[in-house]
Amino acid sequence: YAEDNINNTYTMILDHNISNGVTWGPDSVAYTSSYVYPVVNSIVWDSSIISTGIMSQSDLESITGRTLSAKSYFDGSSRSGTGTSAYSWLYDYTSECIYSGCNYNLSSGTTKGYWIVGNACGSNCVWSVEKNGTIDTHGAGYSSGVRPVIVVPKSIFAN
Repeated sequence: YAEDNINNTYTMILDHNISNGVTWGPDSVAYTSSYVYPVVNSIVWDSSIISTGIMSQSDLESITGRTLSAKSYFDGSSRSGTGTSAYSWLYDYTSECIYSGCNYNLSSGTTKGYWIVGNACGSNCVWSVEKNGTIDTHGAGYSSGVRPVIVVPKSIFAN
């Protein structure tokens, strides 16, 4: 995912989690997280990176072309087999995602998905991308991963 911003930058999501087993925080206020953002901000990023964050609900809606309203599969139905989902890159490198059409599977571990910033269902829950190719909601105490979004200048890429 590389969104071409008008200010000569690209917004990109990493292809893997930088942390797993992170709860959203002591509450489920969707636009704030006292536990997830410190994980992203604790990384010493290259000086060319303009900013870091977490994928938002609107980013995911733009990528998939659908409004998030309830648990759903990225492709509208369950998939199986390597590379059978058009959106597999959104949940690659998660545990056992191979059963849901991803390209790169982790055969073991606790990487079951990652948090998405957005107003999932008021103040009671938060969105996450899951290992089985779904977008789902969870309460603040649920444990998920952190997959950062970074903003970089276009100028760092060779023509």
